[in-house]
Amino acid sequence: MVSHGRVERFRRGLFKWMVRLTPLRLLGGRKHSLKLVALGQGDGSWTVADGLLGDSSVCYCFGIGCDASFDVALVERYACKVFSFDPTPSSIEYMGQHADWPLTFSPWGVWSSDMKMPLYRQDVADDTNLSVIDSGTSRGGKQAEVEFCSLPTIMQRLGHQNITLLKMDIEGAWFEVLGNMLLHSIVPEALCVEFDSPTSLLRVLTTIKNLRQAGLVCIHRDRDDYLFVRETALEKQ
Repeated sequence: MVSHGRVERFRRGLFKWMVRLTPLRLLGGRKHSLKLVALGQGDGSWTVADGLLGDSSVCYCFGIGCDASFDVALVERYACKVFSFDPTPSSIEYMGQHADWPLTFSPWGVWSSDMKMPLYRQDVADDTNLSVIDSGTSRGGKQAEVEFCSLPTIMQRLGHQNITLLKMDIEGAWFEVLGNMLLHSIVPEALCVEFDSPTSLLRVLTTIKNLRQAGLVCIHRDRDDYLFVRETALEKQ
């Protein structure tokens, strides 16, 4: 007898591949002349638009795991002010071992409201990619509760009115967080986001449409990682 968890994992994997196989132009992608640069190493690499970042840029990076190479590269290449966030115990331990890095780390998760919530292990052998989403496929069970804050709350805590770059690798919570971001009219200059499970083609299309209406257009995709920039940046090219 096939378990519910296996069926759910198959369904989520199928939805993910449907999104990946859809041409970027059908997802609202735009042609551009911006120079793209890949920063970070391996799975921690993200693509940004060169020329949009500088020493006055404020960058929020949600989701570190045990690889902050992208966050560090932002500082080294552009001298940005980088603020990194991850509530998972393994990430907190990892960042504690690198307290000398030129960035500010906070052990908070990001969500649509302020509360404590449990994280769910997606695999019994994986202590890094924990998710606030109980997908029904969790093989490792519920972990300890951690602190989550909305993006407006975090910006208020840190004293920021605007964000230049927002990176989110938050294990399926992107739909909730981006919806809250747009509800509060927070529009960064650039957005790097992983459209991870749970996802669907409809959900991705809806999100891209909502981002477009807020002035953010998609210019690059690498598997599940997307880069959006403000349309005004394209108009300057």
